[in-house]
Amino acid sequence: MKKAFLAAAFTMIGLLSISQVQRVVTPRKQTDSASNSRTGNNSNTMDKRKMMRELNITKEQRAKLKEYRQSRIAAKEEISSDDKLTADEKAMKLRMLQREEVKNMQQVLSDEQMMKLKKMRQEKRGRKT
Repeated sequence: MKKAFLAAAFTMIGLLSISQVQRVVTPRKQTDSASNSRTGNNSNTMDKRKMMRELNITKEQRAKLKEYRQSRIAAKEEISSDDKLTADEKAMKLRMLQREEVKNMQQVLSDEQMMKLKKMRQEKRGRKT
């Protein structure tokens, strides 16, 4: 009788200690900028990595492109958060920012790399439609 009682007591203590464990699920950290939502962009990130490899971009080029991208993200955030601008003005500034990005890429990438990039983008657009 005592053995059965002790076995039941230890079982209850064991079950109570297991049930008290609380699991806290933390969300994954976002590696991209806060302005980019990561839902559905995982394949986009992989495409960019693949493009970088296929273009044979050097470390120096990669560093320059990263610098330009970070400044573009900051500028885009500034434009988007400026309440003094109308929607049309914001759109115009964002288009200018995009043109500036293309110019920066042309300065960093060789002519051969730019041609290959354009071809890869055209192929990607053809697959999407």
